[in-house]
Amino acid sequence: MQPAFVSLIIPCRNEENYLPALCASLDAQDIQSSSVEIIFVDGMSSDYTPDILIEYALTRPNVKILKNTAITVPQAMNLGIRAATGAFIVRIDAHAEYSSDYAAKCVELLIRTGADNVGGPMRAKGIGFVGKAVGLAHHCRFGLGGGKFHDENFGGFVDTVYLGAFRRSIFDKVGYYDERLERNQDIELNARIRNAEGLIFLSSEIHSTYHCRSTFSGLWKQNFNNGVWAVYTRAIAPYALSLRHFIPLLFVTSLLLSLIVVGGPYLPLLIRILPLAATLGSYILASLFFSFSTAFKKGLLYFFVLPIVFAILHFSYGFGSLWGIVTLQNWLKSQTTNCHDKG
Repeated sequence: MQPAFVSLIIPCRNEENYLPALCASLDAQDIQSSSVEIIFVDGMSSDYTPDILIEYALTRPNVKILKNTAITVPQAMNLGIRAATGAFIVRIDAHAEYSSDYAAKCVELLIRTGADNVGGPMRAKGIGFVGKAVGLAHHCRFGLGGGKFHDENFGGFVDTVYLGAFRRSIFDKVGYYDERLERNQDIELNARIRNAEGLIFLSSEIHSTYHCRSTFSGLWKQNFNNGVWAVYTRAIAPYALSLRHFIPLLFVTSLLLSLIVVGGPYLPLLIRILPLAATLGSYILASLFFSFSTAFKKGLLYFFVLPIVFAILHFSYGFGSLWGIVTLQNWLKSQTTNCHDKG
C-alpha cells in the first residue's frame, strides 16, 4: 500500500454507542480514500466496539485496527503515530462527529498558516435537558475558565487546541505524547511544541461536535478526575498548565479554610463568618449572573439547572485537585516511564 497523505488516528475504548455516527462521519470526508488512512487504536474494549471496527474495515482497505493493551489515550496515539505513513496526522476522538471537510480543512490550514498543529473549537453537544445545559456550560467563560478552544468564533494562534492535526515532522522534533499523563497529554504536548518555537492555530473553520456528559454523576466523575490530573500534570510538567486550571482548587480551599475559621474560638461569630459569606456569596452571585445571561439567550428554563451544572464543574474539579495533592507522592512513585521520546 502506498504511503498515505493524511493519517487519521482514532483512540477508542467501549464506544459502541458512538461508532456508527463516527464511521458515517469518516465515510463522508471529502478527501480521496487513496490519500488517507484510518487507524483505529482499540483499548481492549469489552463491548461490541471490536466487532463494529472489524465490520467497518472489511470493505475499506485504508482502515487499520491496532490493539492498545495499555488502554490510555496517549499510548494509543503513540501507537497510531508510529504506524502512520501520512505526512499529516489528524487526531480523531471517537466521542465526536465531524463535518465532511474536517480532515481536508485541517490539512489546508496547516499548509496555509505554517502551523505545526491546528484544531477547531470544542463544540459541545449533550443529550436531553441536562446534557444540553452541560453543553452550554462548556461554552460559558464561567463554566470552564475561558479557554480559547471553547469559543466557537475565535481564530488565531493559541496555546492549545481541541484534538489537533499535526505535521508528522513535529513528533520527530519534540517527541511523542507523554504516556504518564492519562489526561492533559494534549496540553503538555502543545506546550513542548511552543517551547520548540512551533505554532498552534485555532480556526472556527474546522467543525466537529463533541458529545459531552449528559448526567450530573457523569459530569462529577469526569471533572473530579480532571482535577486530579491537573495536579499530577503540574508535578511532572510544570510548564504545561496555566493558572486557570487551578482556580477551582483555590476556590474549594478558600471555602474549607473559611469553614475552619467559622468553627474557631476567640473571635466573635459575626467576624468568623465573614470570610465564608464573602467567598460563597460572591460565587453564588456570579453563578446566578452567568446562568441568567446564558438562559436568556438559550432558553429561560436553563436558569434552573445551570447553577447546579456550574457547581458540579467547579466543586468536583476542586475536590479532585485536593485529592490529587493527597495522592501525588504515591502516584509519582508509580511512574517509571516518560514516553515523549522520538522513536
